[in-house]
Amino acid sequence: VFAFLLLPLWQQSVGMAPWQYLLCVLAVPSASQQASAGVYNSSSSSFAAISQRLTGRRCGRAPMCPQGSTHCDPDKYSGVILRCDEKLASIRKAFKTLSPLEIAEATSLVETEGGEKGAGKSGADFIRTPDGEYFLKTMTKRDLRSFKNFARAYHEHMVKYHDTTLLVRVIAIVVMPDRRIWLVMNNWLPLHFRHIYDLKGSSSGRRSKDEKTVWKDQNWDEHPEHHPVLPIEDLAEFHMAINRDTNTLSRATMIDYSLVYGRETHILSRCHLESGDCVAPVCAEGLGCADAAKHFHTEGHPGHWGEVHEYFCRDRKVRPHYGHRCVATMHAASSGDPTIEVNVYCFGIIDILKYFRKYASAEYIVRGGVLGRDISAWPPLPYASRFREQLTETFREPTRQEPQRFIFSPDDRACAVGSWSTEAGR
Repeated sequence: VFAFLLLPLWQQSVGMAPWQYLLCVLAVPSASQQASAGVYNSSSSSFAAISQRLTGRRCGRAPMCPQGSTHCDPDKYSGVILRCDEKLASIRKAFKTLSPLEIAEATSLVETEGGEKGAGKSGADFIRTPDGEYFLKTMTKRDLRSFKNFARAYHEHMVKYHDTTLLVRVIAIVVMPDRRIWLVMNNWLPLHFRHIYDLKGSSSGRRSKDEKTVWKDQNWDEHPEHHPVLPIEDLAEFHMAINRDTNTLSRATMIDYSLVYGRETHILSRCHLESGDCVAPVCAEGLGCADAAKHFHTEGHPGHWGEVHEYFCRDRKVRPHYGHRCVATMHAASSGDPTIEVNVYCFGIIDILKYFRKYASAEYIVRGGVLGRDISAWPPLPYASRFREQLTETFREPTRQEPQRFIFSPDDRACAVGSWSTEAGR
């Protein structure tokens, strides 16, 4: 009787009858993953979908440093293998990233015995490149199988939407001779932030009590002052990217991904080009100019303004960025305010390799998710909808009572200054 009462809720959330789901689980694992997202229905061909998924799982092997190579030491990298590189090479090309070999050299990957232990449940090790642009994370064989299943759809999405996608950029998968597997990715938080959040859209167990750790969804709801306020054009682009990315993840039956978010506030001195008092002017029509070389360290905001200079500038010129990047906005309380506030936001989607498999399905039922309870393990389609809803509500444009936001976009003149470390008023 209990099962009969739950049947309509199951079909509404998962998208198919329980007997159909069980059949797919017993038949082909990849089929069950798509079934849980509601991909299989009376008008689709299950066998064609299964065949397509199996074809997409092919993931080749290639040596990081082939014998006879003049660009690296074959003996040093003997036994180091790249997986799925036939797909990941085009992603590196789209985003113009470093090669796996360059990242391995920068992190001394062959010599290291491990990395820094992460704070997450997985217990993975992490290694960051010295410049903070990339990091490496150990992955399990199960993670590798998940990526192999997802590789084709991920590759197509990243290449097609490389200008706007927020999905983490998988640059390489490196298998070491001792069978450790490293997932090489970009770092969505290349700067230091006082406030860092990990957002999933769920409130169940999503609170951090220690301000020094990464905050979560309940902390996010309690601190609306940390929510980003963006110009309407950038906000529209953000919403479009979130919709595309979550649609791809839900079609692949992925869940448990999150948006990592960092925010920092800086106060700059206003300057006037006409009077010639600007050292490193960053201007916006309708606001005026802020002097990036005259920076105030306000109470509660330790700064790290020099890192912002390194992020936007390189070799005294504007540094090129490809695809989604950190966003900085600036505004002033009034036209006569002698200072301009700059808010730097960095964010992106991470942890994209968890499928809605049988354990997540069981958790969804046992913990009451099927009855509408807010738990983390929701099926892919409802998970994506909940994730989008939270971000749509909290990433916003300024109200009529708030000052207008302008994009902080340094040009070559501002970057020509070797450093933005000068402190105003000191």
